[in-house]
Amino acid sequence: MTAENNGHGPTVARIRALLAHHESKAAALRTTLELLTGEATEKKRGRPESTTVLAQALALDGARRTKTKTVRPALTMEQIKQRRERSLSLLNQLTTTPQTVDELRGKGFSTGDMRSLGTYSYAGYVKRKGDGWVRTKKVFHP
Repeated sequence: MTAENNGHGPTVARIRALLAHHESKAAALRTTLELLTGEATEKKRGRPESTTVLAQALALDGARRTKTKTVRPALTMEQIKQRRERSLSLLNQLTTTPQTVDELRGKGFSTGDMRSLGTYSYAGYVKRKGDGWVRTKKVFHP
């Protein structure tokens, strides 16, 4: 029986290891609390700017959070109806034979219209075939 374990085996060593582990966590929590509350001093940290940098970062974050976000107004039923009619007219210009991007631009497709082809493809109204786009048989209900 040694003085280290007093007949209790590895229990004392395990308790010492746990104590060291939790002391390091407590020290980290104390440091964080000091920085957040401004209790840290130049002598403790060794970096005089540490508290001011954190204070500035917290102030910037607070200012960012208080900014009011601009909210886009909701679409009216008339605007929704116009979008759907535009989609229908674009889909009606596509045929069952593949049409390349250049051919579609010749028909008056704008860059925005070309971007919407991916959405129509995902929804199943058009498909990629070779270098072009083909209209599927799926019916579009505006």
